[in-house]
Amino acid sequence: MSLFINKLINRRMTSLPSTSRRSISDVAFIGLGSMGYPMAANLKKESPNSKVLVWNRTATKAQQHASEFGTNAVSSLEELKCCSLVFLCLPTSTEVESICSRLGPILDPGSIVADCTSGDPHVTRRIASSLAERHTIHMVDCPVSGGPAGAMSGQLTAMIGGSDTAVRAVEPYLKHMAQKRMVRVGAIGAGHAVKAVNNALNTAHLAVATEGLLALAKFGVCPEVALEAINGSSGRSLQTEERLPKEVLSRKFNYGF
Repeated sequence: MSLFINKLINRRMTSLPSTSRRSISDVAFIGLGSMGYPMAANLKKESPNSKVLVWNRTATKAQQHASEFGTNAVSSLEELKCCSLVFLCLPTSTEVESICSRLGPILDPGSIVADCTSGDPHVTRRIASSLAERHTIHMVDCPVSGGPAGAMSGQLTAMIGGSDTAVRAVEPYLKHMAQKRMVRVGAIGAGHAVKAVNNALNTAHLAVATEGLLALAKFGVCPEVALEAINGSSGRSLQTEERLPKEVLSRKFNYGF
């Protein structure tokens, strides 16, 4: 059954009207949190000829963004009807599914929803199937990695899943927010699957490194000195090189989330 559903989704997605054949003039960004706020700013900064509409559950956040970066704040999703590309950056796939159920009847056929949320790949495929079958809308999953600092500088990595047609249309805009790297990883849902594994590895490294430093401290080894040795050795990782010294040992605990 799952194989049948996957084939159905892929066949349906490749038969959608090609958004890439028409000019995308108006772009929307939904979700102005720790990641979305600076990402939408970079989208506007690097796309001066495009109108970038922003919507947030808290309307004042969208108004603040418009005042600060020159985007256009909207108070209702219905105002996004003019947009043929809508980016999402929301807490979970639950919010994505809720928003997409409201966007489907609003957006024109052939429009694209590009989801930057760290989402559930199975839910993503369900949403994509619903958008395609009910409204003839493309979906691309393009979660990003790099944290709030990377979102502010534009130095994010994007893991992209979706049909070739939809991905080609999204990439020229996504590249303004993910300047570090963009990697096509497969069909719809594949981006979220890769991001889930990436996050699991990331947190595992942090947990293991923390336990290791605690053990060394009990043995009488200074954590800072231990990290100096580890970071010149095969046990190093982003967590030992960046997060632990800058956010934990410093006692700042201010990564951004």
